[in-house]
Amino acid sequence: MTVVRTLRPKSYKRMGVTLLALAVDIAVTAAILLSIYYCNYIVPHKFDIPNFSLMTAVFPQRAAKTSFLA
Repeated sequence: MTVVRTLRPKSYKRMGVTLLALAVDIAVTAAILLSIYYCNYIVPHKFDIPNFSLMTAVFPQRAAKTSFLA
């Protein structure tokens, strides 16, 4: 007596659930990466230090004297 094992037909419902889970995973990953890009590079930074000379900020009197010499 031999036992013959037959393959069950593929469940397309299970494949659809797997593809849906994969699509959701890719969408969430893309959303996270785009939000990091948006926050770091697109949005203007409100608390950026304006471009100023270090000498005038640290030594205002010395900078004033040297500016008259120039």
